[in-house]
Amino acid sequence: MKDVKRELLIRVYIVALAMVGVAGMLFYKAAKISIVEGDHWRNMGDSLYLKYVPIVADRGDILAADGSLMTTSLPFFDLHVDFKADGLREDIFKANVDSLAYYLTRYVNTSVSKTQMRDWLIQKRRSGDRYALLAKGVSIRDLEQIKTFPIFRMGKNKGGLIIDRQHVRVKPYKLLASRTLGLDRENAQLIGLERTFDEYLAGEEGQRLMQRVTGGAWIPVSNLGDLEGQRGADVVTTINPEIRTSQSMHYLKG
Repeated sequence: MKDVKRELLIRVYIVALAMVGVAGMLFYKAAKISIVEGDHWRNMGDSLYLKYVPIVADRGDILAADGSLMTTSLPFFDLHVDFKADGLREDIFKANVDSLAYYLTRYVNTSVSKTQMRDWLIQKRRSGDRYALLAKGVSIRDLEQIKTFPIFRMGKNKGGLIIDRQHVRVKPYKLLASRTLGLDRENAQLIGLERTFDEYLAGEEGQRLMQRVTGGAWIPVSNLGDLEGQRGADVVTTINPEIRTSQSMHYLKG
């Protein structure tokens, strides 16, 4: 009988030790994940919803010998609306949607009626669209006017207006020395002085913190999340526009 009891006790001890071992292993794993690897897994989770995207810096100008502009960048803007912006209250939206529709159809999209625009705004609000396209290629002058419209004048957090800055490269002298100046083209190889001095003209790009929202769209978290880039340096050439212009006129006369 004593031998049987002893054998049972031994088995109980073995089972108890095994359970203690398993519990210890589980505790170790939990501690490792939460303490040692915690930052790694939290960052993995954040990366699914937050990311930094590059902000292209303003490109430097190419100047003639007399300082006049040969190539410069003009800003334009793509506008979106976050209809679920934290500060965009329902009462504010209802009180101002008619006025906003009026201004949008008069100054932004004249191809639709005020009723159509109003219905579009209400539908986007109801569906909770976080990144509804409002307009593309807006000039800085028009942007300043749009920012004064009802609702939008309250700012990004309360008004929901999202401004994405773009730029286009232009040559004030048109075709004059165009081949020498070269081109800055998206998704294409640079040529001319744009290529030769790209390191100086390009500047340093910034970063914008973006958040993934319902539907898969990425929207800026806030203006505070932007890390501004550094504008590129200007390049002064030996080109004399007056001489080249007079030569061109001579050739035309000849």
